[in-house]
Amino acid sequence: MVNVEAILEKFQEFNPEPKCEIVYDTDFNLLVGIVLSAQTTDKRVNIIGKSLFKTIKSPSDVINFGMENLENAIKSLGFFRTKSKNIYALSERLIKNFGGKVPYDFDALITLPGVGRKTASVFLNTLTGKNYIAVDTHVQRLAKRLGFSTGNTPLQIEQDLKKIIPEKFQSKISNWLVLHGRYICKAKKPACEKCFIRDLCHSNDKK
Repeated sequence: MVNVEAILEKFQEFNPEPKCEIVYDTDFNLLVGIVLSAQTTDKRVNIIGKSLFKTIKSPSDVINFGMENLENAIKSLGFFRTKSKNIYALSERLIKNFGGKVPYDFDALITLPGVGRKTASVFLNTLTGKNYIAVDTHVQRLAKRLGFSTGNTPLQIEQDLKKIIPEKFQSKISNWLVLHGRYICKAKKPACEKCFIRDLCHSNDKK
């Protein structure tokens, strides 16, 4: 049987304050960075962002920068045309509907082009520290490996995590699983010899 509390206490001991690894100056930069991070790594986004975020700090900066320049700035990322289109469109929407400010409201955020539940949850969790659970590929994989969820969709996994994760850990669980999945419990070659929850893990992928 999965000892959820014991696993979470280990995470708390190992990394008391897990953080999103996207580097940003403004809340708008963070939102753009999360949109850019789809199907790529935060490390790669930070390389692009180091230059891009000197020019783009607000929705109006994106409009002034222009679609073509935006595409050229992020063309080394996967799906750069779709991402450019979404970032330009969400910038227009923020200017038109929200006075150029990013709303700190989940339902409002997911009305923006390119912003789904995961993006909105990462944004709000990072900036407010509240109990938003974001489910990306790492969270999906680890939630199943650790026996936290049997869900087949991000929404099902999010709902399962909300049920079994004590409230005091809900603001940290996504970053814990993301970072653990990124550096230790990898998809193809999990580094079990380095894993601080090895003794509590009953995954069939365990080595």
